[in-house]
Amino acid sequence: MKKMPIVLVIFLIAAVIVAAGSASTGTPASASVSATNFVNSVGPNKVWDATGTDSNWFAGVSAPLAVFGPGINNSTVYAYGVALTGTSSPYTGATVTARSINATLVSNATDTKEASVITDTQATFTDKIKDTPSVCVGYGSLGIVYTGSDGTNDQLHFALATGSTATTVAITSATPPSSTVYSFLDHQCWYDPVGIYYVAWTTLTATTSGGSTTYTETAVSVQGINSTTIKTIWSKESSVALTNPSSSGSGYGVTNLVAGGSNSTNSSTVYLAYLVLPTGASASTASETATLSLTPITVTASSGSVGTTKSAITTSNPAATVGSSTFSYTYAPAGIVSSN
Repeated sequence: MKKMPIVLVIFLIAAVIVAAGSASTGTPASASVSATNFVNSVGPNKVWDATGTDSNWFAGVSAPLAVFGPGINNSTVYAYGVALTGTSSPYTGATVTARSINATLVSNATDTKEASVITDTQATFTDKIKDTPSVCVGYGSLGIVYTGSDGTNDQLHFALATGSTATTVAITSATPPSSTVYSFLDHQCWYDPVGIYYVAWTTLTATTSGGSTTYTETAVSVQGINSTTIKTIWSKESSVALTNPSSSGSGYGVTNLVAGGSNSTNSSTVYLAYLVLPTGASASTASETATLSLTPITVTASSGSVGTTKSAITTSNPAATVGSSTFSYTYAPAGIVSSN
């Protein structure tokens, strides 16, 4: 009998404290971490030091743009830093530094002077970047997703940095109607070891009429990029239209899009899961009053065709009273994990 892969949708349960008609988040618990919590009772290895003379660590690299990734084989791992060009949005490009690290030396947990560092390579690309990019790691490469431009309209772009080379490709190319602007929310990416970077996102339309703007989340979408040719794998992204009512201001119909493959490699389907908000609700108030529905869909990886849509969980946010405070819970998708 063929062993089937297991796919899990991970839920995030957020607790909101409601007291005296107002809502506030609770105080998170804290715990101390010392060197004894690590291998050989030595603290984390230093592989990149922004406080010293490490010239390849740029001041523009923030936490979301500093990540670790695997090498081509088990002897090497990489530390990546993405520095955006410019001081504010829209940025004019980025420089990606890939620092290769001796995996054996760093695993001994005795390297405090960057002795495990092998070499640095840098790749630079020029493009308009209008938001904070999302990044994902492949084998010796880094994928970067961001809102760019075709010269007239905002479009979703992807850049692949490998060694000293960075190549960009446009993922979307649609022209919005008059008085409408497209934005791309929750954009994210992941790598399938067969050589495909997948990118998922939510499309938001902002339409201005009579001095007011209406925001509508119109679709959730996914597209793949061949890591060798740096071209999209389907002629057009695979999208699922959203029928949720629009709302004026910042209340959107869906939120918390997460995506992932059906297998750890060579996925046959791609899963998209998102939280559906009711009419008139926004992400900030839904936890107090709303009935929430989490709806995952599947997309066939070979063709990009949309498969099954199924409501996985619907909740009216059960509340619990502790003392004078009422705790109301919101279920939201936090990630997708697949077995081999």
